[in-house]
Amino acid sequence: MSRMSSKRSDLPTVFLHIGPPKTGTNFVQGTLEHWDKDLREIGIVLPGTTRHDHFGAALDARGDHTVGFGAGHDQPCKRTVGAWARLVTKTLAVRDTAIISHELFATADSEHARAAMSDLAETDLHLVVTARDPERQLVSAFQQRIKNGQQHDFQTTASNVRNREALHPSQRLPELLERWGSTLAPDHVHVVTVPPAGSDPRLLWERFARVVGIDPDRFGPAPARSNQSLGVAEIELLRRVNGALDGRLAHPRFDQIVTTLYADRILASATDSPRPALPETMWPVVDKIADGWIADIAEHGYDVSGNLDDLRPPHRSGLGHARATHRRRGTRHRRAAPRTRGAQQEIASPRHLGTDQEAPALLSEANSRSTGGREVTIGDLALDRGEVGAVGPAGGDLGVEALDSLVRFEQLGRQVVQVVSGVVEHGLPVA
Repeated sequence: MSRMSSKRSDLPTVFLHIGPPKTGTNFVQGTLEHWDKDLREIGIVLPGTTRHDHFGAALDARGDHTVGFGAGHDQPCKRTVGAWARLVTKTLAVRDTAIISHELFATADSEHARAAMSDLAETDLHLVVTARDPERQLVSAFQQRIKNGQQHDFQTTASNVRNREALHPSQRLPELLERWGSTLAPDHVHVVTVPPAGSDPRLLWERFARVVGIDPDRFGPAPARSNQSLGVAEIELLRRVNGALDGRLAHPRFDQIVTTLYADRILASATDSPRPALPETMWPVVDKIADGWIADIAEHGYDVSGNLDDLRPPHRSGLGHARATHRRRGTRHRRAAPRTRGAQQEIASPRHLGTDQEAPALLSEANSRSTGGREVTIGDLALDRGEVGAVGPAGGDLGVEALDSLVRFEQLGRQVVQVVSGVVEHGLPVA
């Protein structure tokens, strides 16, 4: 396909940021939204009225208006039908610079991606892709799918990646760049690399801002929106909750209750178990994927904001181990308090599905033991449902203390399932 060359001088410069998911998109979008009014004053516009306009446009552009996994996910979000055409109309009305940003654009197939690019072909169109190393990307994306209702364990995910030697289609960087950027000149395809773990968040924003023409010193990063990571025990608990619910809580109620309230607010606030890390058996796979990504970007001559070495898996520098064993609060874990049993009963009360602020602290008491500093990989907790004492695929015993923590969480999870089932059956209010 020929490169886009016919531009109309009365149409804007458009930066289309397509993600993919788990590459700092929430942070970038939150900052853009934070400065929306001020950016408009200097001619940089986010078309539409809210971030949901870009979400709806992404669903509509990909030709699939459904979201999530499990019951209800196949029910289309009707309000998003036609959302892409509406956003395009608003974009073409911008005089100077327009920025469109949502990670779900990355899930479009080639046909829908070409159609979307064609709708903006007469503008000065730029593609922006934020890119994270495949090691962190794989672990983070697995966790997000569990939050969204998936029941598969990590062994299943790892097996699929190993067999394909590639991540999920929406996260395969070379294919994503080709799918969306094949009609653009290389200098109009921008790869913004996500800095290594532990970097100043400002660095990612500076890299993105430079591409779209924003002064990062004048318009600094906004406070990060809540999309927190869970520990290994909490991820496994949530996977088991998904299985126990067995589709009885359909979307969008699942997203409201399980994803937003239970996972993002309660579990994330109380997370004390070690952060997940990729099993060593997967290191050669992600190494090969990363090498392929870096070679492809260099070969095509895409514009890179950041450093291509940021796409190399962190285990090569030993950062993976340090990140996995880091404790969230920087303190030693407490032994279980005598009130844990009562706390589990209290957290299961329907009132804790509302705005009660005590829930995170009570849940933290339920998960009161550590792994003694041993690195715990995400594979360690890929256990068969109900077999708490199993040994994970990394080859090592998870450890009595971590298993004890998981047992406590499992008991609490059963009560959460009972309460959520009550919400479904009786229509109890949820904040």
